[in-house]
Amino acid sequence: MSNIEQRWGTLAERPAIFLITLLIIEATGAFETSMVLVAIPTMAEEFQVDLLTMSWVVTTFLVTGAASAAIGGRLGDQFGRKRVLLVLLAASLVGSLLGALFGGNFAILLLARGLQGTSAAVLPLLIGLARETSDRRRLPTVVAVTGAAAVLATSMGALTSGILVDLGDWKLIFWVSSVLALLGLIAGTVVLRETPRAQNAARLNVVGGLLFAPGIAAILLGITFAARDGFTGSATAYLIGGSAILALWANREWRADIPMINVRALLTRAVGFPQIAMSLLAVGGFATAALALPILMQSPSELPVGLGLSATFTGAVVAGAGLAAFALSPIAGRVALRWGGRSALVVSTCLLLGGFVILLFWYSNVVLVVVAGALVLTGVAWAVGALPNVIVEAVPAENTSEIIGVNMLLRTVFTAIGTPVAALILNSSTVPGTRAPTQTAWVSLTAWVLVMSVLALCVILALPKRAARDVAAGESPEGALAM
Repeated sequence: MSNIEQRWGTLAERPAIFLITLLIIEATGAFETSMVLVAIPTMAEEFQVDLLTMSWVVTTFLVTGAASAAIGGRLGDQFGRKRVLLVLLAASLVGSLLGALFGGNFAILLLARGLQGTSAAVLPLLIGLARETSDRRRLPTVVAVTGAAAVLATSMGALTSGILVDLGDWKLIFWVSSVLALLGLIAGTVVLRETPRAQNAARLNVVGGLLFAPGIAAILLGITFAARDGFTGSATAYLIGGSAILALWANREWRADIPMINVRALLTRAVGFPQIAMSLLAVGGFATAALALPILMQSPSELPVGLGLSATFTGAVVAGAGLAAFALSPIAGRVALRWGGRSALVVSTCLLLGGFVILLFWYSNVVLVVVAGALVLTGVAWAVGALPNVIVEAVPAENTSEIIGVNMLLRTVFTAIGTPVAALILNSSTVPGTRAPTQTAWVSLTAWVLVMSVLALCVILALPKRAARDVAAGESPEGALAM
């Protein structure tokens, strides 16, 4: 072994350096998720499109992220997590550079956001690497902090976006994401160690595993067309066609000996119920918070729904809430260690519910909206960290990235679905002569989120109770997957 390899191995064995590396890499994907959100009102004006059309800069990212998460976790388990991770980060870097140089063209902007979406798949690989490197008692905290780092980076993306929008050039955001992706590539190359390649890697059905991506894209296009023109022939065709592709995909993956996405695992309560809960949270609170909070804060105060805040102030509020959520994330890890990931997930959902209750009744009060934003982002942060902990408790180590990849897939897909749904609800009732939502639209949107969150809470409470200390003590977790 060379001196360089020995030094790299030593770095990977230092918990603090390893954790910092995970946080840098996860920050890339999370930053790119949110970096355009605060800029959407400005971008819509610049490109002269409505909010539903502009939401595709988010949706395109999420659809690509879903596809990457679907195959990234499985390919990482099979071919080596570090190798796949670096490929995803390289694609993200290309997308960031493309957006920085040519983002003024709407079609190229969507292409750039699609390439950036590959970075949304890094979390399953990072959790798998953390499970290989961290000791059992430290693992829940590492997972919780890594998940919360996503919310912190998301918040910083909003702050950076707000500052650059107010300075007059939102395209500079792509240069910031380019730097982050480059730092992630360097840190991952230097610090992370490669995992062994599985012997059955060549048997994977990549094409079958990716069939869901055009299916989801077709359904989202159908939703967009239906929102704008009603259920015309094209909207109905997209919806039916997308559903047929998803049915074909599910059938292929179910029958495959080694599926790219293990849909059979979703039938177990310990694995399937967390995925259902995450899907409900994503289609409701996750998607709505990302889209609606900037619109509420930046819309003029003379409108029925609007606080008249600047983009910078909006970004600062989101960043402050994200920082608080990150600071509190070790508490979620301790809750998961002592009482299990299910308990941390219950608390996170209750925080999300509390935040949207405030937004339902007191959306015109700046202070209470800030408090609500903090509660919502803390709930999201804890949920993002708690769900992987629930999965880690339920599956064997060799399937960690795969099943967390499925979780990431569902979270990304349902956030992608929830984004146009939220835009559709906001556009259902607008102030005459503007694109601004009325009070009726805002109440409908927050009520939608509350219903989804309550359903998610019911699913979470139906999860089997599992003490994380049993896993930490080395006992075999229940619900291990049958491959």
